[in-house]
Amino acid sequence: MPRQPVSMRHIRSILRHHFGEGYSIRKTAEYSRVSFSTARDYIQRAKQAGLSWPLPAGITNAELKERLLPASSSGTRHHAEPDWTEVYETLSGKGQTLQLIHEHYLQRHPGGYSYTRFCELYRAWCKRTKVVMRQPHVPGEKLFLDFAGKTIPYVDPNSGERRAAQIFVATLGYSNYTYVTACPDQKLSSWIAANVETLEFLGGVPKVIVCDNLKAAVQKAHRYEPVLNRTYEEFGIHYEVTLLPTRPFQPKDKAAVESAVGHVSRRILARIDHLLFSSVHEINEAIAPLLDQLNDAPFQKRPGSRSTQFQDCDFPALSPLNPDRFVLREWKIARVNLDYHVEVNKVFYSVPYQYAHQEIEVIVSEVTVECWHNGQRIASHFCKGVPYSYNTKLDHMPDHHRNYQDQQKLLKRVRRIGPHAEKMAEGILECRVCKEQGYRSILGLLRLARTYGRERVEAACEQAYNLGARSSRSVNAILKHWREQSPEPGTKPLIHENLRTGEYYAADPNEHVTPSDS
Repeated sequence: MPRQPVSMRHIRSILRHHFGEGYSIRKTAEYSRVSFSTARDYIQRAKQAGLSWPLPAGITNAELKERLLPASSSGTRHHAEPDWTEVYETLSGKGQTLQLIHEHYLQRHPGGYSYTRFCELYRAWCKRTKVVMRQPHVPGEKLFLDFAGKTIPYVDPNSGERRAAQIFVATLGYSNYTYVTACPDQKLSSWIAANVETLEFLGGVPKVIVCDNLKAAVQKAHRYEPVLNRTYEEFGIHYEVTLLPTRPFQPKDKAAVESAVGHVSRRILARIDHLLFSSVHEINEAIAPLLDQLNDAPFQKRPGSRSTQFQDCDFPALSPLNPDRFVLREWKIARVNLDYHVEVNKVFYSVPYQYAHQEIEVIVSEVTVECWHNGQRIASHFCKGVPYSYNTKLDHMPDHHRNYQDQQKLLKRVRRIGPHAEKMAEGILECRVCKEQGYRSILGLLRLARTYGRERVEAACEQAYNLGARSSRSVNAILKHWREQSPEPGTKPLIHENLRTGEYYAADPNEHVTPSDS
């Protein structure tokens, strides 16, 4: 039997030259480009199998090999063959190794394969069974997004703090036309801004955007039904594009952008990572010319470049871009307080008093704050930038009787602390435009009483009221630093014989000399 495998093309050539054309074994080996012993061996096998030339019609290579190399003499393995599927499943378990599995195999089949051969056969089986499906891409259909693992450092000139800019990469599946931009972080605002810039860079909208499962895009990852971030979902509705997150831990679902990240790392990031930047804007200025070079570089194995493929195929298939730029709006869940206000970024906004103590949805944009309940908008305000200010609408307020009852309940609770605390609570209500705005501050007094005790809060309220303060935050500051125990402003200092006053230092120094000093 030949030591090296012989292709079926050579075997057919041996049979044709010897049986069909009548050449000797030596001539047959020469014309078939095999050794003499190989030609002789296959001629003998053909005679034993009753084969000649021409071969039977329709005989396949597998059938011919089976007749020339029967199982009994075709190098069949003499050791027990492991169930490689079972080995694969066992290896996926925690703490399992090929060495442990091989030991169990030898316990069942003494004299089986050695460990080295066992590993070789397993790896060969993996290569035969593990295949990758190639994804066909249609022009203008899919846009793949991802953040590169590599970051670009920069130094804030104001604080001197060293920071790392995140690199956002987007590529179209068909042309591999790529867009790259640096972002300060991977938060929702940066993610939405990068998505908007990508669509404006392309000048159109693809049918599908395939993204990773980062928190800015996916609220809850799932193999079949992922939950998108509400703001990102609105982005998709605004531009009429389908958002398709990849399956968790399946980077091959976005293989196009994974390959693009490699090109960007080698052709762009590697050329600027040694430079010193002071802002994200400077990084993007350095990226822009290198990005043009990447898209204009000719392909190695097909004509054209990313730019030409984009202009010829992808761009005509893109949908028109919405002329109105998407405005970032964040969705939050808030609970309406007793004073029928919700807190958004340390500012209080009113809602109809009927929604007190209920959870509502708050949509925050750069200009407005909208409050929603069960799909209906119940309030809308312009954003205020002054911390701890109130934005109250008159039509959200309840009638006077209901407000008076709520006020009396709070004052009754504060009265238990002491008269000075009650006086402070009344002062808080008097200094507000509407009394309901002071309810939250009075609740703060009650909380301080639980934390520091009634006696300390009573003393702090007395001192704060005398200083003209009318808020629980002032009382808290006094309690925090134990200032309620210090003397009030204007109190005369204690004078006794052990204290030296200004008159002592103004007198003649000789008058203070005692006999012991002389």
